[in-house]
Amino acid sequence: EGRGVPLDLSKSVTWFKLAAKGNTEYPNGVRDAQHNLGACYMDGQGVRKDKVLACGWFKRAAKNGQAESQHNLAKHYFFGSGVRRHLRKAAYWFLQSARQGCPEAQLEIGMRYVVGSGLQRDPEKGLRWIQKAEQGNVTDARIVLDAIALGSAATAEALAERGLTMDGLPVEKGEKSRFAITEMAKVHTEVQDLLVEQLDVAKKRKAAAVIYAAERAESTNMGRRMETVVAEAQLEVMRRRRTGWAGNDDPSSEEDLEEMD
Repeated sequence: EGRGVPLDLSKSVTWFKLAAKGNTEYPNGVRDAQHNLGACYMDGQGVRKDKVLACGWFKRAAKNGQAESQHNLAKHYFFGSGVRRHLRKAAYWFLQSARQGCPEAQLEIGMRYVVGSGLQRDPEKGLRWIQKAEQGNVTDARIVLDAIALGSAATAEALAERGLTMDGLPVEKGEKSRFAITEMAKVHTEVQDLLVEQLDVAKKRKAAAVIYAAERAESTNMGRRMETVVAEAQLEVMRRRRTGWAGNDDPSSEEDLEEMD
């Protein structure tokens, strides 16, 4: 980043390579250095642009548990960029990254569960991952959820805009047309229906949780009010005993006082 020294990308690459290859302390290499080296090769920063080498370093970092590299490698497997297209490997690495908490990967694996891309279709599981991505502030996750609520055609279009057809394949040229999206949506209407059902259940659960929390708060407040009333009543009894009156009404005349005697 050029902090304290002039920016020199080629020197950065040299140091990344030293750390990425490893030593006695890090026999598998430093995973962040491997990831950064992959990014340099992918963008041509400090080195000649080379997608194959980029994917090689992403793969080493991914195997070392680097979540961002796992996400990047998955995308390259899906689109066949720098590596041969392999949908199962793409889904595998998206899932590994998602499990480590990468919100973007959570959206990707969620969409793949929806259509069955590289793994068995599971709309319920897909919806949970997409909702998790939304909680991680991924704007696209909110867009996909809104599309699901609108209908199957909107769902197909939202997935296509993110590079995924309803058949689980990368979007090819011309497949973003309204006609193609509508035709794909017809085939998979049952998937969208199930997703809407699950979305409704999730909303109902959330609403029920809010109501439950409100009822608990009200119950707690009522309990506190009752405790206050009881305490005030006990104080009043003690006060009346000190004044010599234990009746239900305060003495209102001298006759009342005489009766007490």
